Amino acid sequence: NNVYLAFIVTDDYHENSRNSAWNGDSVQLMIANAKQDARVGLYNYALGGVEGALG
Repeated sequence: NNVYLAFIVTDDYHENSRNSAWNGDSVQLMIANAKQDARVGLYNYALGGVEGALG
């Protein structure tokens, strides 16, 4: 029993300067219980920084 997720993201400007995944360019996944009244897991996937800050 597996769940596979794939994301294709297109953005003209990368911004995640606050290191708050929900507030920048990121993907946030929340998993709830069967009744959908309690959070079981919360996962944030993001690249840190601001476009142009690398090298």
